[in-house]
Amino acid sequence: MTTLNLQVAVNSDDAVQFVSSGGMNLFDPVAFGSDLSEEHNGIRFTGVSGLSGSTIDSATLTFRASATDSGAFIGDWFAEDAEAPPTFTTTVNNITDRTQTTATCEGDGTDFGNWTSGADETFTGDGVNTIADIIQELADSYDPSTIVLLHIFTSGTGERVALNYFQDAALAPKLDIDHSAAVVAAARPAGTLAGMSPAIL
Repeated sequence: MTTLNLQVAVNSDDAVQFVSSGGMNLFDPVAFGSDLSEEHNGIRFTGVSGLSGSTIDSATLTFRASATDSGAFIGDWFAEDAEAPPTFTTTVNNITDRTQTTATCEGDGTDFGNWTSGADETFTGDGVNTIADIIQELADSYDPSTIVLLHIFTSGTGERVALNYFQDAALAPKLDIDHSAAVVAAARPAGTLAGMSPAIL
C-alpha cells in the first residue's frame, strides 16, 4: 500500500462560492454550510501521482477548525471530473460550473460531526459512501495529477469553519490517500497452455 500526503499549496487552491450570487472568494476561511452566508466550497490538491488503475483503500480530509460548531446543514461532496483541473479564480460560479463526478458522498453537518476550535477535524464519508469512492472514479478514468474536491451546499443554517492557506499555510486542508497498485498477471511463455510446462508440449 502507498500513501499520498497532500496539502493545499497555494492561496487560490481553496475557495468559496456564495450561493446567492455565484461570486467567488479566494481569501475566506474554508467553510461548509452557512458561514454568515450560504457557501459552496472547493479544495484543490496538486502533486498527485500513481493513482491510475489503483484501488483507493482510504481517503481522509483533515481540517484545522477555527470555530466550535455543531449546527445542522445539508451538502454533498464531489470531485471535479478531470485529470488536472485548474486552480480557482474569481470568475462567477467557478465551483458549480465545474464538471462533477458521478460518485458522491453526503457532507451534512452530522457527517462532519461537532467541531472544536483549534482541533484537527477529519472527514472520510457519510457512513456509506466515502471520499475514497469519489477518488476511485478519478483513478479508474485518468492518471490524475491534481484532485479538486467540491462541497455543494443544499440547505441549513449550521456551519463548519476551518483555516485556509491564506490564514496559515502550515494548517491548510490536507488529504491523505492510501492506495494499492493494480495487480498485473504474469505473462505465460509463448507456446504454452495454462497449467502445463513448456517441456511437455
